[in-house]
Amino acid sequence: MRAETPSAGQMKAVAVLTIFFPEGHLSPDLATTSKRVIWLDAPSVGAVRIVQVIFSHDTQADVLGLIEEAGQQLVFHHRLPNGEGVVIRSWANPWEQADVIVPASHGTTEDIIFPATYQPGTARPVTLTMFVRPDELRCFALTGFRVPAGIARGRFPQADTLSRSEVPWRGTGA
Repeated sequence: MRAETPSAGQMKAVAVLTIFFPEGHLSPDLATTSKRVIWLDAPSVGAVRIVQVIFSHDTQADVLGLIEEAGQQLVFHHRLPNGEGVVIRSWANPWEQADVIVPASHGTTEDIIFPATYQPGTARPVTLTMFVRPDELRCFALTGFRVPAGIARGRFPQADTLSRSEVPWRGTGA
């Protein structure tokens, strides 16, 4: 359940979804598409692209002013029949990403490695999305690859460990 959308004129909004796309996890090998898309600039090295969906009763002009004042980009605004505006905004922040290992457990036979940066020539078919807040869905889009159990630590000895039953929280600057 999401929080109630603040009344018009309060210059406030309620966030319902925030997705973090760390630079080191973006694939440089994107297929082209003929579908209509909105492309956002990739974050610089050591940064994260943040995309957030919010609801507001304020006017599109007021929302745009607040977003631009914060150095962010208005991606989309649409007024719903109930009077709320659904807004998508985006910005980049500094991001510190360590290598992360998910050790084999709970009946699995493979470790999963989420390297901090893209490694050319490495297939990265595993995508991890972590959800960390009950009132707003916050997702961290990380890509990695599988290796036999016990191999990951040898390849990435300084990596952080993420268990399959715990979600770590890091400061995101959001």
